[in-house]
Amino acid sequence: MLSQSDQGTYLASDDRRRHPRVCLKSDLSARRKDIWMDTRNLVSGSCCNLSMGGIQFEAEEDFPLGTLLELNILLDGWNRYNPGINAIWAEGDCEPLSVAGEVLRTEKKGGGYLVAARFVEMQPYDFIGLQSYLMDHRATTEIAG
Repeated sequence: MLSQSDQGTYLASDDRRRHPRVCLKSDLSARRKDIWMDTRNLVSGSCCNLSMGGIQFEAEEDFPLGTLLELNILLDGWNRYNPGINAIWAEGDCEPLSVAGEVLRTEKKGGGYLVAARFVEMQPYDFIGLQSYLMDHRATTEIAG
């Protein structure tokens, strides 16, 4: 039996999702791409689950459906997975996974919002790194069903 780790939990895909999700808690920042230069536009959040196709995260602010976001997700150990990061930085501070996403769904949750976004733009080396990252985290976590 696989054991559960603090990194996350695999969510069985019994719905119509094309990509299995991994539950994990990671800090992130989200910024609307249409007003990205405005520093007041930066919103902090927390990742709930992540897949090759998108992300679900909690944020203090709501985003209109269809909003394009620049997402910077701080994944534990990300430097080891991303071939685009210089090996010199691999032991230092973690660089975020940077992707563009489109808001598909939001719902009120407590004092904030639960936001679902699909990835619409990702660098090839981030894509390769994310595949490995998610594969490793699925392999080391308990399968929920």
